Amino acid sequence: MIPEKERGYVEKSRKRRERERQKLISGLTGGLLMVSLLAVGAVWQWRRAVVGEKNAVMKANIATLETRFASEQLDALVEGIKIGKELKDADWATIENRIQGANMLRKMVDVEGWKEFSLLEGSDFEFSPDGSIIASITNNEFSYYESGIVNTIKLWKTDGSLVANLVGHDAKVNHVAFSPDGNLIASASNDTTVKLWKPDGTLVATLVGHEEEVNDVVFSPDGKLIASGSNDTTVKLWKPDGTLVATLVGHEARVNDVVFSPDSNLIASASDDGTVKLWKPDGILVATLEGHKDDIHTVVFSPNGQLIASGSDFYKINIIIWKSDGSLVTEMQKYGEVFGLKFSPDGKFVVSGDSEGRINFWKLDGTRAFSLEGHIMVDYSFAFTPDGNLIASGGDDNIVRVLKADGTLVSTLAHPLVEKVAFSPDGSTLAAGGGNNTIKLWKKKVSAPIKAEDNLMTKISPNANLIATDIHNNSVKLWETNGSLVINLPWDREAIVSPNGKFIASINKQTLKINKLDGTLVATLKHHQDSIENVAFSPDSQLIASVNKQTIKVSRLDGTLVTTLKHQHHQDFIRSVIFSPNSQLIALIGDEIIKIWKLDGTLVAAFKHDRRLKPGVVFSPDSKLVAFAAEYENIKVWKLDGTLVATFRDYAGIAFSPDSKLIAISSIDAKVKLYKTDGSLAGTFTSYPLNTFSASAFSPNGQLIVNSGLGGIKIHKLDGTLITSIESPNAFPSFVSFSPEGYPIAIVHDYDTASQNINSNVRLWNLDLNTLLKQACDWVGDYLSNSPNVSEEDKRLCNDIK
Repeated sequence: MIPEKERGYVEKSRKRRERERQKLISGLTGGLLMVSLLAVGAVWQWRRAVVGEKNAVMKANIATLETRFASEQLDALVEGIKIGKELKDADWATIENRIQGANMLRKMVDVEGWKEFSLLEGSDFEFSPDGSIIASITNNEFSYYESGIVNTIKLWKTDGSLVANLVGHDAKVNHVAFSPDGNLIASASNDTTVKLWKPDGTLVATLVGHEEEVNDVVFSPDGKLIASGSNDTTVKLWKPDGTLVATLVGHEARVNDVVFSPDSNLIASASDDGTVKLWKPDGILVATLEGHKDDIHTVVFSPNGQLIASGSDFYKINIIIWKSDGSLVTEMQKYGEVFGLKFSPDGKFVVSGDSEGRINFWKLDGTRAFSLEGHIMVDYSFAFTPDGNLIASGGDDNIVRVLKADGTLVSTLAHPLVEKVAFSPDGSTLAAGGGNNTIKLWKKKVSAPIKAEDNLMTKISPNANLIATDIHNNSVKLWETNGSLVINLPWDREAIVSPNGKFIASINKQTLKINKLDGTLVATLKHHQDSIENVAFSPDSQLIASVNKQTIKVSRLDGTLVTTLKHQHHQDFIRSVIFSPNSQLIALIGDEIIKIWKLDGTLVAAFKHDRRLKPGVVFSPDSKLVAFAAEYENIKVWKLDGTLVATFRDYAGIAFSPDSKLIAISSIDAKVKLYKTDGSLAGTFTSYPLNTFSASAFSPNGQLIVNSGLGGIKIHKLDGTLITSIESPNAFPSFVSFSPEGYPIAIVHDYDTASQNINSNVRLWNLDLNTLLKQACDWVGDYLSNSPNVSEEDKRLCNDIK
């Protein structure tokens, strides 16, 4: 048995060892916890660095792509779609990158003027008579010679799809031409032959007879003959079945150009022997036109066939005008080579390009009328639209310029080393070929402006894809944002789109009509005895309120009357009505009084105001506060029990933040002021002049605020950081908001600075990424589907964009 004293000693030793063990365990646990915390911190720091790097790369890509779009619209837009899709799904992307990426895509899809829509292979080309087919050849890329590309003609639809490869020539193809009915294609080649093809690529005939390279081939306007000019100094005439009609002998050097008169009764040929010869279709020589001292490379008839112009190389007299009988009209003395000689469509001018980048318009007496300048190097080619209203030119400076006939610049388009430009027969498509063996096609962007007439009252659907305008000519119009008219309702007052975007309401005297967006009538409401002044949907789109002088009728969308609210205030007429965000309250704005009711008719609050003023009323998102302001009055915020919460010594548009804790006020000093609901100033943002005409708006998550004024819109963070701005000197946004996904939108009018008036044209600035991606995919869809240069992965790029 252990003595008591020893047992005490043993117990103390055991307890000491236990304490030491606990200290060791605690130390190890603390150390492990510290290591874990350090590891978590390191991972967090690593992830933060990775996210930061990804956003930096994204920011740089957005900036680079905006610059690239100026020269490569289609390819840049494809990359823009990739960026847009990445931003749409990236939880790591900053707000700045999301908004700036959306704005980049908006700039692309909203570009004005000529939009690039197709890229074809080739350098030279011809449109078919109906403009539906383009025949292309490669005749300037020496690197392609051995590959056989220069021997091949390609037929394309304008959407970029390849129709056929015309293979059969054994040497370079110099020129192609369509028959007037488009059913035959003729090709001239260095293999000494002319070949005739059907548009499906079938070879019809090979015209053999020339002894050297064939430089040119052309159909007569009546389609009965084909003329070919060759290095063998002859012109040959053929029937469309390939039968040789005549060989025109007389030139002493190669024939560069052959052309028929508009009536098909004369043929003009231009040669390196310095002469132009005129022939009848039976081969008889009519006249030899002499006067040039150098090679003649171009000859053209005037539109009426009465004049002929010829152009030669560097000798000082290098443009000559003749009558069709061969008599001289005038000579133009000009040093330097002549490029692209033509008559203007009205026949009043002979037009030529020169080595200094000018397009020169010559009167028929030989004096220069005027010149269109702009290219900094050789102007190789130019073309008129059939009506003569536009002229396009291209040259060594990698630019295609589109101008009005008076020289006003319309568009500047990018293309490497432009050797040929041409408009389609209907003038709707512009093509340019040259460097990189690429032919670019552009179409004029045609988007009819949305017209708000003289009312300028516009409403936008919540998903930002429809705009309703009130017209003073007894109609209400609903538009797509591209200017396409959706509905034209024969009513004469106001139109609004329901918050769910499914219905449109319009009023005409005592009648309220509710239609679906396809025009289907849902209900006709005739609850009023007097004319309806104003209507409003509830935020849940279940109810609609209509107002006349002193009565509000609240109805379901099927027309069932829910309640009638009587103002009953002597000579105080109701001007407008709004629902609270929870759809449980309704506010009327009268001449002197603002009243708030429950839907069962219980009066919640009433506020007086000066009848000389026209107040605006805004509920807070939680429906617990109401703010109202009138011109030249302070803004007041009230609780619904009538308690005054705050007074702000500013007046203009009011917007609550989504959490109802902040109020944004557009101030008369071209600033937006951010207040807490207790009246204390939380921040100030720069805005634009006349910003008081449109309220600011918060993003759905409350992190951004958009404001507007004369000149554009600005998007800020709540700490004052400017995210981006969209600016245009004459833009006057009348409404700004955010889409449900948090992207800014704005309804924009044009402002006439001279008259200081707003005109009736309405357009939309929409940064909603889903909408922009769809618009971008609509643009590039054919290119992605048809271009042989698009990868299989990129062909599927828009498959999930609806």
